Amino acid sequence: MIRGSMRVYGCTGPSRLCLGMVIVLLTLAVPPTRGEELPDDILELTQQMVERERVGDYAAAVTSAHKALTIAEEALGPEASEVAIYSDYLGMLHLRVGHTPAAAGLFLRALAIREQVLGADHLVVAITLRHLAETYRRSGEAAKAVIMLERALAIDEQAFGVDHAFLATTLQRLGLIFLNEGRYAESEPLLLRALHLQDDVDGVPHPRIATTLEYYARLLRETDRRDAAIHTETRIQGMHTANMK
Repeated sequence: MIRGSMRVYGCTGPSRLCLGMVIVLLTLAVPPTRGEELPDDILELTQQMVERERVGDYAAAVTSAHKALTIAEEALGPEASEVAIYSDYLGMLHLRVGHTPAAAGLFLRALAIREQVLGADHLVVAITLRHLAETYRRSGEAAKAVIMLERALAIDEQAFGVDHAFLATTLQRLGLIFLNEGRYAESEPLLLRALHLQDDVDGVPHPRIATTLEYYARLLRETDRRDAAIHTETRIQGMHTANMK
């Protein structure tokens, strides 16, 4: 019924919480729960919540996601892998509208299920760790965010290698947390590593390199390296100008 046929689309860019494709990928990545299938009506709810999120109607998306989560719980049990998928999705929606306590609870539930079903070092576990890290960061719990990101980074390095561009965003986020705390000696190597990975991916600069450069320029300013900061800021301005053409 649903497994193997759930194909819900809605991705519009890397900066969005691209929830439709997340549901697809995680559904395919997680093994079935006891060979059972979700009821057919959950497909309609999934389509609804992805479409509502895409147009910015987060209240309606939350309602559909909550219903889908309830159906998954009733059909498969509270510890089913599918419950983790919808818990994570609902957590992203709550995070999107600033409901960080609700988001944290949902991410923690998804994390516990995924660790049990997939193991602590699975790539899907790393996804939830990053979501949880962002929740902690927004709540001002930097130490917890660092733990989640460092753990996610270790999983990604094991899966992709230490020089893969996929690692850059996690490195950037870790670098920013340390920068915000004035821990410059810890922030700088992370930002430089992110820049190295973002600088040239198959001949095309990474779409988020300008953001990493902005963080690095700020670090240079705050550590009294004015000339280096100006050089970095000039590069950022050139990138912005090129993007406007």
